[in-house]
Amino acid sequence: MGGARSGWRSAGCAAIAAGTAIVLVAAWLLPAGLAGTSTGQRWLRALGVLLAIAALAWPLAAWRRRRAWRPAPDGRYLAPGAVAVLAAGVLVCAVLGLRVEAGRGFPGRATTVAGVAAVAVLVGTALVLFGARRGGGGRGGSRRRALVGVAALTTVVVAGATAAAGNLAPGASATSVVADRAPAPAVPATVSRVAWSRAMPTRVHEMVAAGTGVAARLDDGVAGVDGRTGRIRWLHRRRGAVATSVTASPDGATVLLQWKAGRYGRTQLVFLDADTGRIRFTEDGGTPLFSYSVPMTDDVWLSSDDLLEPRARISAWSVRDDRLLWRYRTPAHCVVRDFLSHDTTAHAVILAVGCRANGVEDSIRFVAYGTGPTPLWQRRVAIPPGSNAPTVIGRLAPDGSTYGAQINAGDGSAHQVGSDPRTGRSVPYHRHPLSGGSWYEREDGAVLVHHPDGGTRRAALPGSCLIGDGGVVAAGAVGCTTIDDSFAAQGTQTVQVREFSGRSRSVPVDVGGPFQRFGGSVDELSFLVAAPGAWVVGTGAPVTDGGTYRLVGLR
Repeated sequence: MGGARSGWRSAGCAAIAAGTAIVLVAAWLLPAGLAGTSTGQRWLRALGVLLAIAALAWPLAAWRRRRAWRPAPDGRYLAPGAVAVLAAGVLVCAVLGLRVEAGRGFPGRATTVAGVAAVAVLVGTALVLFGARRGGGGRGGSRRRALVGVAALTTVVVAGATAAAGNLAPGASATSVVADRAPAPAVPATVSRVAWSRAMPTRVHEMVAAGTGVAARLDDGVAGVDGRTGRIRWLHRRRGAVATSVTASPDGATVLLQWKAGRYGRTQLVFLDADTGRIRFTEDGGTPLFSYSVPMTDDVWLSSDDLLEPRARISAWSVRDDRLLWRYRTPAHCVVRDFLSHDTTAHAVILAVGCRANGVEDSIRFVAYGTGPTPLWQRRVAIPPGSNAPTVIGRLAPDGSTYGAQINAGDGSAHQVGSDPRTGRSVPYHRHPLSGGSWYEREDGAVLVHHPDGGTRRAALPGSCLIGDGGVVAAGAVGCTTIDDSFAAQGTQTVQVREFSGRSRSVPVDVGGPFQRFGGSVDELSFLVAAPGAWVVGTGAPVTDGGTYRLVGLR
């Protein structure tokens, strides 16, 4: 019996030691999950350190009492009681954190591992106390070898069970890393050199300026890249997921990730703080949406019934806490015409509504909403009636200072309307509006930027350059990328920079590779985004086996 009790005691000691060590690893070394960040992570780390101190103090106190592992009848329960209480605290912290993470779609590995390890410590404490109910324990080398074997086996079992729990947990397939808040740098007015280069974990499908740099859509998630250093500040990935879209609010403070479990899975919307990467809330993709590009202002995001159905309903939800802020129901015999994400400004949603009250659609009514149920303004624009349904294409300045709409009427005629998004006041229409009331146009191989005061600046471009989705118009220069025949093998693009002062630069950048060829030509997907801290260059072209993807920052 004495040997059996010694075995239980040794197994308990090994379980306490292994469990405590794994709690420390989970709290300090494993990537923090969503609930393990900030306050939650600090609690887990503090409890882990205190648990380690108590676990060390217990055998020292027992040795001083001449190996009296069970507390003496005089009430000295401090050491084992402290170990049990702290282990229970770690378990509670882990369970609460896991509930938060699971509710947001990211069950974390650190919380799962810490919880299982805390259970091991509690079981180990019970085994030690059980083994010390009576004194005893024989002597001899065989018994010592048996006890060492029991301790080693228990340690392996605890460590293996904890690792298996971490790997089999839902969070094992998800990686969530967040960052502390940091001030956003300014967008460079012009660039002249490569400032940084960053290897990306997967193919980059698109980028948007957000937070302190860019948010890049990966195969299975999104990464927030710092524009100053190129460091990946925050990251959300899930094994087997397919990320379908990444968008940002006009002010770059909110990032919306849309992904699904596999190619045909159900879509989930994940709203992120663009600075820290922390998840504000998630939304079931079963909510009726306009399209993959969910309309979003700085304050609200929109969902809708089928807009082609009578009396369709549009709902506006807060981008910060998902509260319902207002609803709009289209009047009878009316539909929202070609609603695009371009029709959301910093603080206004502009709906272009066409009605056939008398069977003829002879006008478009523009209705603007902010964060409340009362319209900010309304404006009716008469159009010639025709046999075809009219279409409306919105044109919005990056800072939301102007809104323009091109209306293609049913008779084939085109009409342009410009409005101040805040008041509805009529302003000139421009196809390519810029911040501050400026706009640009392409003319004879050059970009002309017009200012509200009547001034004009001109920058020439190479004939192979395109300004638009693949280029930038910044405060001091315009830029675009060119690709030659060496791109597939070497992954080299050239960023052409033309300053309004007349200075020209060509900056070669290495975006990874080698890339695949299709029918002898490269799938030349190219990104150039003017973001806080840098102009960021990348490509979405698929690489060959062993290839790499890189984002490059220019300043």
